[in-house]
Amino acid sequence: MVIDRINELSRRPQYSSLDVEMENRESSDAHSSETRELGKFMEEYYAEVQDIKDNIAQTETKLTELQKLYNQYLSATIAEEQKTLKRRQKMLIDETGRNVQKIQTDLRTMNERTMELEKEEANSPVIRIRKQQHALLTKEFIDTLNTYQDLQQQFKSNYKNRLKRILKIVNSSSGGASGEELDRVVDEMADKSTLNPADLVQQSMDGLTSSQSATLDAYYNEASETHDDLKQIEHSLRQLHSMFMDFAMLVEQQDELLDNIEYNCACTVEYVEKGIKDIKTARKVQKTSRKCLYIIIAVVVIFTVIVAILLAVGVPIALKLTKVF
Repeated sequence: MVIDRINELSRRPQYSSLDVEMENRESSDAHSSETRELGKFMEEYYAEVQDIKDNIAQTETKLTELQKLYNQYLSATIAEEQKTLKRRQKMLIDETGRNVQKIQTDLRTMNERTMELEKEEANSPVIRIRKQQHALLTKEFIDTLNTYQDLQQQFKSNYKNRLKRILKIVNSSSGGASGEELDRVVDEMADKSTLNPADLVQQSMDGLTSSQSATLDAYYNEASETHDDLKQIEHSLRQLHSMFMDFAMLVEQQDELLDNIEYNCACTVEYVEKGIKDIKTARKVQKTSRKCLYIIIAVVVIFTVIVAILLAVGVPIALKLTKVF
């Protein structure tokens, strides 16, 4: 019995070129949709990166301004001007502190998000990009924190010296503790904030006349304010130390990545410099080759002209000789 295969084939679904084209288009649309989604995701990520960079730049600007304000405060001689500068300093320190805390929070959130994505797709190039960007931002932020810490340490040292100077003036007027004893007390106050300098000034004021008391009253207020400034700086330094501890482990983990980035950057610079030299050499060779080409063309043209002249002159002479013979 003959099996009719033609009928079977006719009953099977037929795929036209239009169907294939539609299927390819759907696949292409799906791929384009994924690409657009990834592009949008990376755009949002780079917007976060730029926001952190802007905050770091703002913090550095505030630190520069803070240094200028402090220098103005040291050179100010009028009490009212000193108070104004001190208020501006306090506002700027508060703003800088808020900025630093925001950067720390944003970096921590960014790292946590990267770790979540890494669990889903560990070998994704997006993860590598995020890790590299986070490592670079962390390094930049820590450099800024170092600058801030150095500045605060400088402030602390200067305020300690100022407080020592005030207390020595008070003690020289009333005959109190020795200079070494005052240095020890001020160092203890600055490090632990366990003693109020106003107590020392108050003790020195006992038994003085009203005029002497009025003079020392000003030193009393200045010593109290200076001590408050020292406490504020000490609090700020503790916060910075806490931030350094938070980032210490993260930076240790990222050391290898940062080293690789620095190595790649150094190699890139080396390759770029070599490329620039090669381009300059190539340009010189190109100019030399062009000159040689022009010389060859000129020689060929001159030779052609000479041959043409010789032919133009030689042919008539040859014809005349032919006629003669």
